[in-house]
Amino acid sequence: MAYGLLSVWVREPKNCSVVQSNGYVWARNCCTWEELHVAELKNGHAQFKVPPGCYIVDGVIHPGCCGTLKETMVIVKCDETVCVNLLREYRGDPIRSIKTYVAHAREAKIPEEEIEKFVRVLEKIAETAPKGEVRRYTKRELDLIEKVSDEAHKDILEKYRPRLEEK
Repeated sequence: MAYGLLSVWVREPKNCSVVQSNGYVWARNCCTWEELHVAELKNGHAQFKVPPGCYIVDGVIHPGCCGTLKETMVIVKCDETVCVNLLREYRGDPIRSIKTYVAHAREAKIPEEEIEKFVRVLEKIAETAPKGEVRRYTKRELDLIEKVSDEAHKDILEKYRPRLEEK
């Protein structure tokens, strides 16, 4: 089988410059969501081989508090190199943003009981979205996020993991 190559670049949305951060990117099969191909992101770039097919490409940058990446779909043919540009996002759907919001709330010295109320509100907002519009993390994605997070973010992930993870 002739593999294709994904060349992934992470860019700032305002000026399209390459983000000089590290982390992980992954490609998940569009149809089955089962296959997960992972590559390490270094200075905003990652490259890895995948079988021909349709993929959703996503990732996480370090530290975990600096936003998410806007996932995108790509089709890879045999022996083809496909350049994928992911935009850094500073917002996201409520569930996938909990760890970022909680980290910033703690930095702002907001009491934990207020943070917990906020998280419950985000969960209620997520419940009102049409089914499938709010996507929780898979276990593998949470494991990758935990790998690139600092200790403060790991504490948040540990506490909120059941709420973030797919059921």
